[in-house]
Amino acid sequence: MKIDNDNFIVRKIAGKDIIIPLHNKIRNVKNLFILDETSKLILDLLNKNKNESEIIKELISKHSNKYQKQIKVGVKTAIKEFKRIGIII
Repeated sequence: MKIDNDNFIVRKIAGKDIIIPLHNKIRNVKNLFILDETSKLILDLLNKNKNESEIIKELISKHSNKYQKQIKVGVKTAIKEFKRIGIII
């Protein structure tokens, strides 16, 4: 997966991490996208060329194994949403 860093940036505004489109290439630019802490971490790890399974392993290592199923679902959902809005190309 490749992050489209040419068409968006993430900035902290009023304490929130917000995806800001730079061009009209990102779909659904009518909306701003506010990242929660986990989504921001997933995006940061994608920027470090981590794949889905590596991201899941890293998040599980930061949290308890009892949340393994929720972490897997959350990572898959975040990546799917990033693809939908055009952040992942």
